[in-house]
Amino acid sequence: MFGLGIQEIIVIIIVILLLIDHKKIPEFTRGVGKIYREFRRAQESIRDELLREEVKLDTSESEKDLLKGESNTDRDYKNGGGEYDRTGRAG
Repeated sequence: MFGLGIQEIIVIIIVILLLIDHKKIPEFTRGVGKIYREFRRAQESIRDELLREEVKLDTSESEKDLLKGESNTDRDYKNGGGEYDRTGRAG
């Protein structure tokens, strides 16, 4: 996750065991777990908000095209990328 190998994790655990009283380790790990959960929730919230904004932008582009009266077929024909004649028939 953070680029830590098994050796680094073991060293961190040993340092924690030396610095924290053995009776307080469960409290400490619960606190770390809460912090991690809050971090994940915030990360998911930001991701969801960005996805909602992306959908809004995609929708607004489609709405602009509809308001202009331009469809995908018209755009393809104008750009030379479509295989449609002026009546909209494929060919």
